[in-house]
Formats: sequence, C-alpha cells, structure tokens
Amino acid sequence: MKNRLKTNLIIDAVMLVLMVWLSLSGFILETILPARHGMRHAGMSGHVLSFGGLGRHDWGEIHGWVGLLLAFVLVVHVLLHRQMLAAFLRKQFPDPIGRGIVYGIIGLLLLCVVLPWVYVLGRNGLG
Repeated sequence: MKNRLKTNLIIDAVMLVLMVWLSLSGFILETILPARHGMRHAGMSGHVLSFGGLGRHDWGEIHGWVGLLLAFVLVVHVLLHRQMLAAFLRKQFPDPIGRGIVYGIIGLLLLCVVLPWVYVLGRNGLG
C-alpha cells in the first residue's frame, strides 16, 4: 500500500510538471514566438526569432514531445487507478449495461489520446 501511494504521488507529480511544461511552451509559441502570419493578422510589427536560444520550431517540437509524454503518463495514471474507477462505476451504475457504456466511453477517450500520436509517430518513421 505504501509503495502504491508513492507510485501514485510520483505519477501525479510527473503529470503536473508535464502540464506546466506544456502550458509554458504553448504560451511561448502563442505569445512570445507567434507565427508570422498570425502577427500580420494581429497587426504586430516586431518579431522575436528565438526565446531561450530556441526558435519557434524548436519550441513546437518540445511542445509536441511533452504532449506525447503527458498522454502516455495520463494513460498510466488511469490504468493505475482502474480498481478505484471500477468500484466507483459499480456504485454509480449498478446496471451492467450502463457501466459497459461508461467503460466504452472511457476507452474511446483513451484511444483519442493515444491514436493521433500513433499516427504521427508512424508517419514520421518513429513507430
């Protein structure tokens, strides 16, 4: 039980750090290093080419990889909590059909998290 709590805390801390990185990199891409066409549309004139020694494409790459890691850790998080989720769903949905529908929705949502990355990694020859 103690190891399980420690594992959950580590997973949750990793998810928090990844969410912060994802948010910061998205902020940098949107605000500090906006796309040139977006700047023209907004009527902005100055253009910063890099931030922290990295250009827009570098930050985009970081944003993408952090998003992939977060998706992976999210799936692990849900799998680690599957018994608690199952107990909650048994209580909330005593009817097996309703519970099966909820499980199906959760499964579809997890697939929506994972499958786009499988496609991207396969397209780029990494999978």
